Amino acid sequence: MYNGIDLTAFPPVSCGSQRPGHLLAVGRLVEKKGFADLIEACALLRDRGQNFSLDIVGDGPLRQPLQAQIEGLGLENRILLCGAIPQEKLVAHMAQAQAAVLPCVVTDTGDRDGLPTVLLEAMARGLPVVTTTVAGGPEIVEDDVTGLLCPPDKPPMLSGALGDILSDPARAAQMGRAGRARAELLFNLTTNTARLRALLMHPGSATRIGEAA
Repeated sequence: MYNGIDLTAFPPVSCGSQRPGHLLAVGRLVEKKGFADLIEACALLRDRGQNFSLDIVGDGPLRQPLQAQIEGLGLENRILLCGAIPQEKLVAHMAQAQAAVLPCVVTDTGDRDGLPTVLLEAMARGLPVVTTTVAGGPEIVEDDVTGLLCPPDKPPMLSGALGDILSDPARAAQMGRAGRARAELLFNLTTNTARLRALLMHPGSATRIGEAA
């Protein structure tokens, strides 16, 4: 049973508000988020002539190395490191995106993400999600239905997945709608809290609750 999110705080995005080709990534600027791979994937997108822009929202110890990577690849006009922003501004920021991306990796020390809340929030807003098969990625994203899954540490495959999303807006919108439906089914905080409360109050109902879920 997932913790879930408050879906009322993340209503579906209006199609008219989205910027064509705009991608959004959110997370602390640390190795396990895979932002170095994302920047490399964006260079490949650029080299294939794909029209896109990317905002990376968040801050952390890798800000300077990531900025240097962006500049070294000549992507200053495509990728913006936005720093940390409040949640209400993030909700508005999501309205401009065509897709959300978080290419999580496993570090040499074994550090990895669990179940990134930002991907749940993006799905609630009706955005298709591109992420990796690390940790909770396959639990959140139904591959080729609510978004696309890639293996970690493979910028060319990540670039291909992003290109597929950006080049087919109708498919991206369909994935976004499916993502919202999946969020309502599995990650609704109100529903999941009620199920947990019922389980705690009536332990014998565990099987019935599991079947209802």
